[in-house]
Amino acid sequence: MFLVYFFDSKRSQMSPRGAPKKPIRAVNGRSPIRRKRSPLSVAERNTRALRPATNRSFEPILPIDHNRILQSTWAQTGSLQTHALIATRARNSSIFDSDRTEYLDFLGAASSAILGYSNSGLIDCVTLTLSELSTHCSIYFPHRLLAPAIALLASRTPGQFQKRVALGLSGSDSIECAIKAVRKYRKTELILSFKGSFHGTGFLPQSVTHLIGSGTTDPNVRFVDFPDSISHCTETLKSISALLEADRFAGIILEPIQGDAGNIVPHPDFLSRLSRLAQHYGVPIIADEIQCGVARTGYLWASEAFGLIPDLLVAGKGLAGGYFPVSACIGREEILAALGPAEHAFTLAGHPVGCALMLHVFREIDKLDLLNEVRRKEILLRKWYLKLRTDFEGQLQFELHGRGLHFGLIVRTHDGMSIATDIASHCLESGVLLGLLGLKNEVLRIHPPLIISDSDFTRGLNAIARACAALVSPPSKRTHGQQNRIIRNGGFAHA
Repeated sequence: MFLVYFFDSKRSQMSPRGAPKKPIRAVNGRSPIRRKRSPLSVAERNTRALRPATNRSFEPILPIDHNRILQSTWAQTGSLQTHALIATRARNSSIFDSDRTEYLDFLGAASSAILGYSNSGLIDCVTLTLSELSTHCSIYFPHRLLAPAIALLASRTPGQFQKRVALGLSGSDSIECAIKAVRKYRKTELILSFKGSFHGTGFLPQSVTHLIGSGTTDPNVRFVDFPDSISHCTETLKSISALLEADRFAGIILEPIQGDAGNIVPHPDFLSRLSRLAQHYGVPIIADEIQCGVARTGYLWASEAFGLIPDLLVAGKGLAGGYFPVSACIGREEILAALGPAEHAFTLAGHPVGCALMLHVFREIDKLDLLNEVRRKEILLRKWYLKLRTDFEGQLQFELHGRGLHFGLIVRTHDGMSIATDIASHCLESGVLLGLLGLKNEVLRIHPPLIISDSDFTRGLNAIARACAALVSPPSKRTHGQQNRIIRNGGFAHA
């Protein structure tokens, strides 16, 4: 039985609910008071709280100036803020802003919203898990969803060897896990990374990242070119062989497709030849699949497209469909076993909601035959690209890089000037949201949700073509809609 006490500020008298109705001694000379209890039981009130609040508003109590606060107070603003709009809701492949304007999303929540927005299955997964087990610290004892999630990741990643799985909350912390593990396993600090790479903004991930600040000054990191041609491939492998021969390296870290550099695809032979070279010297390979993994390339993992079996694979972003922060480092047991019990542990890593979402995401990938669907849409995109080049032959220069629904499009004038930002601006006015990649925002990011319909996908691609047409037409014939809401900062729009 619960004894619920009520406090009255005027009478300072507390009484236990359910106590016999008999005189209670007054406190400080004041009369006692009893109050009626709500007719709802505790269980009923909890159940009511879990029901969808369809009419509930999440607007702040006081009106605020969003732009002023974001620009002056938010520490993570800056060159990443490429679109001056405020999202209020999203559904399927569309985002709606504070003016209730719909934007077809080709950014895909930085490649994480693989199953789209407001997905009923993912939402049900979250609410059901929260109603049963709202939170849990798995580093002390497991919950019922932890083992299935770990077994899933171990079984669905490349390599028929004994594996371990370390769960995290962001791609950066799982990259850090991989670096710490190979360094301790190999008993050396040297890491080989690639120019144009982006592995995160944590301390160790940023030390192996080249795209921000052209690499750090960490003396234990070496950078080599990321080859996209056969001659470049051979030269790079010679450089790597010389480095591995001269020093003992802890590991080689790479993105199978360099995402933030502009979706740069390596030469088809490079990763398989690099793998043989690394095996010869006993150096583990870390595959950063945070952005290109989880079906985005038409393969479950981009490594599979190149015949690469990494020793450690790092996943994030789409791992939980973008509905919860989840990451993982999956790989050889002997490497991850080098880490001690508390050397890579987080309070909320392995959260029940994250584990439930991972299980659901992989079920949906199989159920929707998403790998084949992504490959089919890639064919649509490539056909559209060939027509685009034909339509603007002699007017604009194009380059298309990527796989699946993981593409970067470069558009230049004949004098070599990128017009990516201008195209993104025109598309925004047409209701299509494009991201920007590359060191100078010179690459259009085409990373829509993987469940995007053919009609929406075609509509978004046609908006890009119309933007190109508007930019090559004489200025007097150009039409102008609303004010330009692309922030032209020329910075690096990574994530």
